[in-house]
Amino acid sequence: MTLRARLTLTLLLLFLAVGATLYVGIARGAGLYFEEVHYKLNRDVAEHIAKTLEPFDEVGEIDKQALSGLFMDVMTINPSLEVYLIDTDGEVLAYDAPPGHVKRESIDLAPLRAALANPGEAGDLRGTDPRSLERDKPFSAAELRSHGELQGYLYVILGGEAHEAVAASLRESNRLRGLLLFLLGSVVLSAVVGAVCIAFLVRPLRRLRDSMVGFQEGERPSGLEVGADEVGELSSTFQAMADRIAEQLEELRQNDQRRREFVANVSHDLRTPTGAIQGYLETLTLRWERLDPGEREQFLQIALRQAERLGKLVDQLFELTRIEAREFTPRLEVFSIGELVQDVVAKFQAGAAKKSIRLHATIGYDVPPVRADIGLLERVLDNLLDNAIRYTQPGGTVRVELQQAAGGVGLSVADSGPGIPDEDVPRLFDRFYRVERPTSEKVRGTGLGLAITKRIVELHRGTIEVESSSDAGTTFSVHLAASTSEAS
Repeated sequence: MTLRARLTLTLLLLFLAVGATLYVGIARGAGLYFEEVHYKLNRDVAEHIAKTLEPFDEVGEIDKQALSGLFMDVMTINPSLEVYLIDTDGEVLAYDAPPGHVKRESIDLAPLRAALANPGEAGDLRGTDPRSLERDKPFSAAELRSHGELQGYLYVILGGEAHEAVAASLRESNRLRGLLLFLLGSVVLSAVVGAVCIAFLVRPLRRLRDSMVGFQEGERPSGLEVGADEVGELSSTFQAMADRIAEQLEELRQNDQRRREFVANVSHDLRTPTGAIQGYLETLTLRWERLDPGEREQFLQIALRQAERLGKLVDQLFELTRIEAREFTPRLEVFSIGELVQDVVAKFQAGAAKKSIRLHATIGYDVPPVRADIGLLERVLDNLLDNAIRYTQPGGTVRVELQQAAGGVGLSVADSGPGIPDEDVPRLFDRFYRVERPTSEKVRGTGLGLAITKRIVELHRGTIEVESSSDAGTTFSVHLAASTSEAS
């Protein structure tokens, strides 16, 4: 059973219970109301009758025939009354009723005496009904005295058998049935209105359920109603959760794609030097005697260079893996980054001069020291300068600038090379990604240098950016935080 059906059924049962309670309460309340009205209208009737009543003769005998006629007249005028003559011991002496209707020969005098002693509280008292062995009824009572002596009591039941018969017929009347039908119609109408309201309130939950089912089947939810109530908050939370899961799934898909590319690139880059080494060594082994010393040395030199390339690639892979796995902890120390830049530039001067490339360094006088791993920062400078010199044509220029920047140090390495295409810039720091440029045919690298450079800079909580154009070359900019202590 759906939530909507359960809520509708619960509401219907609730209205039925309320309707039944109202019906019983109205019927009971109406009876008590008319009983109280009837009592208040007739509470002094016994006293008025007693003033004109002389039930005892001179010798103390009861004129039952006269009393019966009087009682009949009173009950004819007001059929809801039943009149009895009671002696001082509670015995019923006289009444007017068909044979067999009076079932008690005496009554309990305690309620009667309490009513006579406290007339204001008589409405809350009920006395013995001589015509019933089980129930009590409201009554009116008065003392009967002769020559100042108490001779008995006049006991009047308010709401006798005639009154009950009329009340019973009223309970079966059309008006009461009309009231019952009105209550039933009100319950049904309320249930219908409640069912419509429940359907309106449950609609966001149904949409949320449909979105969850669709999300389970792979559909990304959208267009959920977000309101200020609890259902709206639940929809908003589910929407945020679904968006987050979708983003994570997309990230996993991209990571899996990158992993596949990484494995393919590693396999390709490892296969090339390994195949070259294997080929030249097999040639040397099989044709050693037929090769002259110059060819032997040439083949060995080629195999050695390929082995060095293979070792460099393995080292870079190991280094990149350690940095990305957060297993590498830099050895931080405070030092002058200006001195480091001078040393690294001096190390590349010979290589740049060999290619007829002008290498210049500009270091600001106010550059603050940094707190970093000097070996890792040297690796950053090595990678940037190596790339700049490698891809700069003979006669070009490579400039290194170190200046104080906002909150730290700014380092830039700019070359006058052919630049990098715009579509390649976003992927420049990806592993194994290489830009195919006219000057790169004989200087292909491993594609890991810039990836390692970026990870090292991020490890020092710095940033690295690249700008490139076909007419102005390429510029790498690194920003590092300055140390709060002086260099030693």
